[in-house]
Amino acid sequence: MKLLIAFLVCLGAAAALFAQQSSFDVVGALMRGKVETPDYRAKLPFETFTSLIRVQAKVGGRECRMVFDTGAPMVITPELAKELGATVLGKYETKDAAGNSEPRDFVLLPTVDLGGARFSDLAAIVVDLHALAEFREQAIDGLIGGNLLRHGAVAIDYAAKTLEFAPSASAFDTKGWLEVPFGFSLQALPILALTVGEARVEHVELDTGANVFLELPAELVERVGAVKCLDVHGSATAGAFGLSPGGEKLCWMKGLTLASSPIPDMVVSSIPSGPAKVGNRFFERTKLVLDWPAKKLFVADPKLLGRVALRTHGLAVRHVDGEVRVATVLAGSRAERAKFAPGERVLAIDEFDLADGSLAKFALAADRLRDETRESTVVTVERDGAFVMLQLRREQALP
Repeated sequence: MKLLIAFLVCLGAAAALFAQQSSFDVVGALMRGKVETPDYRAKLPFETFTSLIRVQAKVGGRECRMVFDTGAPMVITPELAKELGATVLGKYETKDAAGNSEPRDFVLLPTVDLGGARFSDLAAIVVDLHALAEFREQAIDGLIGGNLLRHGAVAIDYAAKTLEFAPSASAFDTKGWLEVPFGFSLQALPILALTVGEARVEHVELDTGANVFLELPAELVERVGAVKCLDVHGSATAGAFGLSPGGEKLCWMKGLTLASSPIPDMVVSSIPSGPAKVGNRFFERTKLVLDWPAKKLFVADPKLLGRVALRTHGLAVRHVDGEVRVATVLAGSRAERAKFAPGERVLAIDEFDLADGSLAKFALAADRLRDETRESTVVTVERDGAFVMLQLRREQALP
């Protein structure tokens, strides 16, 4: 999964590959599913953590907390699978965004109820979500994924913090909204097209399981040209800037259009490998509707898309081997000038004592670093056997 960032289960590129690898019909499993309430209209409140959407749902009649993730199929934890006594449909080799690949059980979910919208006969992958450090302190039982969402439409209101489900977008008032066509993958991951300068990017994944803004391949950014780029030193699976592979840059880009409509000049992540992607944070200032049967995305106000400025202290942390360490440092930032370095041990962030490596405190401290409403943060690190306390202030980095 890509976390904070994103959790994504990668199932491969073509049905032929699935058939060659296993006798289990994974394609058939993902195509299962029935709508038990044909004329449904259901509205659910959601809460967020690290910009991911978490909703209350009923799975097999049990109350569950699920992450809303267009970038993955349905997923449940081993604990929930055991509690449900879920029937195993088969095993298949799957790969998550952290690079972990292993055979995982595909199980049958008898029912999934989202505020009265009821679905049945859905397949789900059993994944230990709590193996990810950032999820261990979160109450999460699984993911609401594409093989359920493909049966209808969903409206996301980020300001009101609501999800609304219906059979089609016609149930919602989208008059005057920007209409964007999309295709989708086998696991129903929406794929958009975006124009950057003179270059048209045909494959842009819309992944609500990622807390990124906009990620573009480095090759494209270099070819089109950015106004300015800043290096991100180090790497992280979860940090203040989202997923941060080694070699990432943060760049100020102009000349972006979506469905022939200009969208703001913005900060993008230039990544050395992987597809172009928009995550939750790309849309968080506006509203949208996704209609899978019609293959259409509706955006309330395209002028509010993306990250239009970067004010940051330049520091991200990670939890590794029972300790909290510096993950990434942004070039030219306050953190770099204070000589923070990837791998340096972090002992405290503001009032959170991290010396014992507590995951609960790490989750709170990492959220504190990502909180863009705070002007300054005090970070204590270990240097040359001594404790060093440094105050980091946010500064305008881009544009």
